[in-house]
Amino acid sequence: MFFCEERHEQSDVGTEPPGGSEEVVSKWRMRDRMKTTSVALILCLNIGVDPPDVLKISPCARMQCWINPLSMQAQKALDCIGKALQAQYERWQPRAKYRLQLDPTVEDVKKLCASCRRNAKNERVLLHYNGHGVPRPTVNGEVWVFNKSYTQYIPLSVYDLQAWVGKPAIYVFDCSGAGVVVNTFLQLAQHGNLGSLGAPGAGQETILLAACGADELLPQSAELPADVFSSCLTTPIKIALRWFCQRSILRGDGISMDLIDKIPGQENNRKTPLGELNWIFTAITDTIAWNVLPQPLFQRLFRQDLLVASLFRNFLLAERIMRANNCTPISCPALPPTYQHPMWHAWDMAVEICLLQLPSLVAGDPNVEFAPSPFFTEQLTAFEVWLEHGSELKPPPEQLPIVLQVLLSQSHRLRALVLLGRFLDMGPWAVDLALSVGIFPYVLKLLQTTAPDLRQILVFIWTKILALDRSCQLDLVKDNGHVYFIRFLDSPQVPSEERAMAAFVLAAITDGHPKGQTVCAQSGLMQICLGHLPHAASPAGSPLFVRWLCLCVGKLWENFKSLQGEAFASGAAEAIAPLLAHPIPDVRAAAVYALGALIYVPPASDGSARAAGVNELDRAAAERTIACQILPGISDASPPVRVETAVALGRLACVHSMLFRSAAAWWRRGRSPRPSSQGGFSSDGGAASPGVHSRSHMHAPAFGTLGYRDPSVDNLAAAAGNGGREPGPESPPHPHSPHPHSPHPHSGNTFASADAARVGGGLYVHLLEQLVELAQDPSPRVAGVAQKALTATGIEPLLGSPRAGGSSLFSPGSASTLGGTPPASAHSRLAPNTPGSAGAVAGRMSGVPPSRTRSHSSLGSGAQPSFPPAFADQPESPKAGGGTGAGSDGKEPDGDVHAPLRAVLPKSHIFAWSCEHFSRSLLEPANGHAGGRARKETLKLTEHLASIDMDESAAPACMLMHPIAPTAAIADDRGVVRVWDYQSGAVLNRFSAGMPGRSVASLSLVNDLDDALLMTGGADGSVRVWRNYALQGEETLVTALRALPLPSAAHGEQRGGTSDASGVVSWQQQSGCLYASGDTQPVPLLRVWDMTRELCLESLQMQSPGTCLTAEGALLMAGAADGAVLSFDLRTPARLLSVVQTHQHPVVSILLQPGQTSNLVVTGSVNGEMKFCDLRNAAKPFYTTEVQRPSAGPGGGRPTLSALVAHKYAPVIASGSSERAIKLWDLEGNNVASIRYYNSFLGQRIGAVRSLAFHPNSLLLAAGSNDSIATVYSGEMSGAGAGSHRR
Repeated sequence: MFFCEERHEQSDVGTEPPGGSEEVVSKWRMRDRMKTTSVALILCLNIGVDPPDVLKISPCARMQCWINPLSMQAQKALDCIGKALQAQYERWQPRAKYRLQLDPTVEDVKKLCASCRRNAKNERVLLHYNGHGVPRPTVNGEVWVFNKSYTQYIPLSVYDLQAWVGKPAIYVFDCSGAGVVVNTFLQLAQHGNLGSLGAPGAGQETILLAACGADELLPQSAELPADVFSSCLTTPIKIALRWFCQRSILRGDGISMDLIDKIPGQENNRKTPLGELNWIFTAITDTIAWNVLPQPLFQRLFRQDLLVASLFRNFLLAERIMRANNCTPISCPALPPTYQHPMWHAWDMAVEICLLQLPSLVAGDPNVEFAPSPFFTEQLTAFEVWLEHGSELKPPPEQLPIVLQVLLSQSHRLRALVLLGRFLDMGPWAVDLALSVGIFPYVLKLLQTTAPDLRQILVFIWTKILALDRSCQLDLVKDNGHVYFIRFLDSPQVPSEERAMAAFVLAAITDGHPKGQTVCAQSGLMQICLGHLPHAASPAGSPLFVRWLCLCVGKLWENFKSLQGEAFASGAAEAIAPLLAHPIPDVRAAAVYALGALIYVPPASDGSARAAGVNELDRAAAERTIACQILPGISDASPPVRVETAVALGRLACVHSMLFRSAAAWWRRGRSPRPSSQGGFSSDGGAASPGVHSRSHMHAPAFGTLGYRDPSVDNLAAAAGNGGREPGPESPPHPHSPHPHSPHPHSGNTFASADAARVGGGLYVHLLEQLVELAQDPSPRVAGVAQKALTATGIEPLLGSPRAGGSSLFSPGSASTLGGTPPASAHSRLAPNTPGSAGAVAGRMSGVPPSRTRSHSSLGSGAQPSFPPAFADQPESPKAGGGTGAGSDGKEPDGDVHAPLRAVLPKSHIFAWSCEHFSRSLLEPANGHAGGRARKETLKLTEHLASIDMDESAAPACMLMHPIAPTAAIADDRGVVRVWDYQSGAVLNRFSAGMPGRSVASLSLVNDLDDALLMTGGADGSVRVWRNYALQGEETLVTALRALPLPSAAHGEQRGGTSDASGVVSWQQQSGCLYASGDTQPVPLLRVWDMTRELCLESLQMQSPGTCLTAEGALLMAGAADGAVLSFDLRTPARLLSVVQTHQHPVVSILLQPGQTSNLVVTGSVNGEMKFCDLRNAAKPFYTTEVQRPSAGPGGGRPTLSALVAHKYAPVIASGSSERAIKLWDLEGNNVASIRYYNSFLGQRIGAVRSLAFHPNSLLLAAGSNDSIATVYSGEMSGAGAGSHRR
């Protein structure tokens, strides 16, 4: 299976990372956290006097805050109750400021509210009102207080009360008919007098909790306290146990109310009975709320404010108890009913298990120990069961909040973390769900532990969290969490795949976060990563680990100038450079990114004027070295590698912009012929500049090339490594001076000179040429990035400009974003009047005359790219002593010269794309093939005949039949691919193959028996792979590469009367190799690409341009334009086995072992000649035939053979030619049948045959002709031969 890696699952259509350009951050994090800092407690009890509107029974509830007010003097009881209520609230919020008002007046309440608001400022105020000693609220929305002499009840308007308290606030009304107050608040909110009542705006939010409805009275049962609602809110465990005992059969087992008060332990100690019950209660109420409330409401009420969360958690208990006593507590915002939730049964069981142990525990028997409840163990088991059967499409696990609580227990922590990790591995939706529950602060605090058994699962969990939301980097840096992951990364005994997760976490911490970069650098992260690189990159290492080590150091030193200096000094670039030859494309792309990140792009705050000291000159030389190291990535088969190469060159172009623009001007002006240092001339009449060889054949095709290396790139690296110096005159004239032919004692390698790099024929011209080539890459993603990189040089490309016809690749002067004369301050690193600066070099640049510019053969038609006129006619350089473009005082102009270039600087997306790996399931293997894509079903085919008229005068250039589905892919000579269902006659899809106006040269199926991908090869050597090619409008580009260098400007007429020579591409599914050959300049090449690693394995020279290719096992055969057939065995050191001059004209096709006939080779040439050979003696064909005898009359030439194909299993060969006939041959060379007419009533004669294709399995033949008609033929072939031939 090929092209099934993660990097191939995203469509290659643009430059944006998965999910768009803006990072999606989940909504779990509360943006406006609140605290309740002031609490006002108002108690209107009037002990000893019952309110007139309430008739109390006898006995009735009397307890207030668990104190009987009749057991002591009224005033003392009032004080004790007030202090007890305050103590109960302090249990939930000890840091708030509490103020009491006992039996107050209106003025007392007003002062209390004003004081609380003044202390709280913009935080929340809680007002608790107990009206058990006053009448019920009035229908006008008034509650009651007292006059100063306690002789009258005084009404207090709710409107005034809320005006004094302000917002945000939470109100607790514990009185009969409390629902009236809630209704009044709702009416005020409707009339706009209150703001948002229970609405999401936390700053203006008002929350209400009321004990009962508008027409309900509080319970008066003597078994309950009078303030049962307040007791539920402030002492939930005590009231819950008492209420349970009232209803439980355990009362007969010695469990009494008095015994409940003797439960040992403390509520904040989970190892004691009382603490464990409180722990279980918290977990159950959290679980109920999370399962019944909408997620935003749950976060507002249960995660925003600790006191509000506690009150609402306890409110769920109040609803259960009070509904059992015919009261309905009310809240605003309203909650759905929860009093019958199944989790309450789990609470009852936990209480029962605890109470059964109580008698023996209270008795003080030293042999009796408290047995912890199995509640959490059972809930973890239930969660584990859900993990076995749950999914995103099913309801979420209701035990998730319980897992959060279990993290607090050391005995259950490891199991809970493992189960949590399995849940997070189910996808980003699971991570977001866990974060919304509130898992984040728990796992953040666990980073402070030193338990070795938790390290791996904690790193895994944090990997999943940061893969979803990288804003957590702030929290990790704040709590020094990065140290935990650095230690884990530096643990050799840990598996490499797990350390790769730690590297990802550290890369996420430093991603665009200067403080994170600083603290990680101070902790020695760079040295640790570089130290682990050699082993990780070895054959025994992990590609994932080495990839993330590169990304980690790249993020660490990106735009971190001081650390970049340390990296250069410590040889970091040299340590990473060998990874450019790594067999895994993802590693190569990460290595290119890491090296490109060493190029410092000044931020806006840096300004533009910097001293050009020795450090800056060394930095510029080091950056040129990096450019030379990554340059072979331009011809890499993997689009991500080419993208990162273009991004890195874009960074270099931004900071060396003046030098790039000088190179552009030199390139524009240097067009006169000149002798080559190697004695030859370029294709446009000019010779290649020394050291600047023709890119078509001198480039290393990939980083991992075997036995092939671009000497110009070697020269580049060596030159830049020498500091970029070259012997030359001290002060040659400016290159744009009026004396273009001044002498130039220039020697050897132009790339070796930093000075020459600033003018034509040097490194910057070479880089500019490479960016131009990348801007025309077959991959839209690569081309888009390269076009931005070109713009970053100060040259604006025409994004849609075609190559052919001599069209300009760059906009005219007025369209340039940086039109006009480029200021010298646009260059970076070098200030005027310093050694090596533009000012000092201004007089030296014309030492290389314009005529020394190399010809750029890739531009097609011999046309040079035109640049803005501002670059074509530069003003004469200033005299010595003033920098180019500088002011009269020799200083650079003020302003940020990098700002316009930085705005268009291409962005790297390798990090964002790589992060997608950790968003996938890492614990479970992928289902099925190719990332879970389904296998297509086999269809039974029947014999049939069908035709399609493609109209639009588009001739079928090549065809391909699917081995299973009844479809045929047809590519025409205009670059359009049609997918045709030849059973139904419908065109399933029609799309452009990315080669507008040019013919598609070949079609191949990748993974043909699975979820097949369509590979299209262009005549220009470009290759594209498409997924979903048969679905209307859903075709997506998987990958694209340039298998051959760009076509030369001048093609010879080498194919015997056919069109210009073109590239040919052949795909071998068995080995995963792609073979490409064509008319490359100056020598024809045959390239072998390993598409598993996306590397060019071989770049072999041929004696003549290749015209056809075929491969079987390790044997590769190539037909040439001069009629020769070349055989290669890629396993042998020599590679080339034989060269046989089989024909005198270009070879059309080589049929290797047709019909599975061993050692049979059939070749055909354009003049209609077919030769049958034995593979073991290919130099002596045993039979020769012709598609048709030439006519004897004048002008009767031999018909041109245009197509020759053979069936893989059946002993039949088909040929097509210009004589408007398809001939069928057996394997002995006998013409057994001919097809001359379409299946129509009129018997229309077929056109000149353009393409042929057999079905891989069935006896079906597809044919395309120049009259825009494609046909499928099928049926029994009578007399087709015996399937073997005689020797």
